[in-house]
Amino acid sequence: MSACLKLATDDRPPAQAARKRLRVLHVEDDAVDARIVDRLARATSGYEILLRRVATFEEARAAAKDETFDLYIVDFWLGDQPALKLLASLGSDVPIMVLSYAANGQAQKICGDLGAAAFLAKANLSAPALEAAIGRALARGAAH
Repeated sequence: MSACLKLATDDRPPAQAARKRLRVLHVEDDAVDARIVDRLARATSGYEILLRRVATFEEARAAAKDETFDLYIVDFWLGDQPALKLLASLGSDVPIMVLSYAANGQAQKICGDLGAAAFLAKANLSAPALEAAIGRALARGAAH
């Protein structure tokens, strides 16, 4: 039986064995967008992403206080308000990546000024784009 288990393990693609595990808090109030991000996160080749989704500022603050995460992925708009207060309150211990339909340079600058390590336009969302943005956020977060 152990030979069968060994065979099954050895048959895994190298990318699967080398995936980095990340605990990610995803702050998104739109259920459809949350499902898209979840599906794309599972499709990344370099990361095994354990995604916890919350939908409100209050849930995000509580989760960030009670649990340990490697990355925050935050939607720029939560309800009718931008997530600027949330970005400012999350601090700089964990890298923050912002997702938004507002893909202008001003939104990116504001988010960067508030500590976001990466910004990704939802219009450009794909598994490779998500993976690249996560990599940028983690690299910039490690530099701080």
